Amino acid sequence: MKKYHQPECSCAPTRLKLTKLGYLGHYAFVFFVLFPFLLSIFSYIKFLNGNYDGLRPIREMFDGTSIFVGIAFILFLLQYKRLRFKIYSISISEEKVIEICHKIAEVNEWKIKQSTKNVFVASTEVPFDFIGEVITVIVHHQKVYINCICDPYKRPNITSFGYNRKYKQEIIRQINNATME
Repeated sequence: MKKYHQPECSCAPTRLKLTKLGYLGHYAFVFFVLFPFLLSIFSYIKFLNGNYDGLRPIREMFDGTSIFVGIAFILFLLQYKRLRFKIYSISISEEKVIEICHKIAEVNEWKIKQSTKNVFVASTEVPFDFIGEVITVIVHHQKVYINCICDPYKRPNITSFGYNRKYKQEIIRQINNATME
């Protein structure tokens, strides 16, 4: 199995670590929103070189596109926050948590990417291959670290239409049910 999704190398992970391609897919909309501003910069460089023959006066070049920098910054912060693990305390064994994850994966028809004694990574498979989620669960010292993001290795998405939250809540609910037994 290829290990696309790995936590940071520490005892208690805080953020999901992706490959370079994964980061590019995860932050793709940030780059997309910056595109008009980058075109203005390109035109300004042409102006500095004396080759500018555009329609807008140079004083107005950044007036309409500077808002995109703010939007891109907000999108960057949102996507950066989504890579953080949610941490929950548990009182059951690591093996039991991974077993619960396997049961949830079977019910929801997730494709298991990695499964060890304390790490579980799965992705959703959808018929049209345009939205998918990556679910990462790490169990370490009576804590479970859960992350669910839109799959950055498929077509980039900003929203999962509530599925990320739903999957996280389902995992926590099942763990809490197992704790009560």
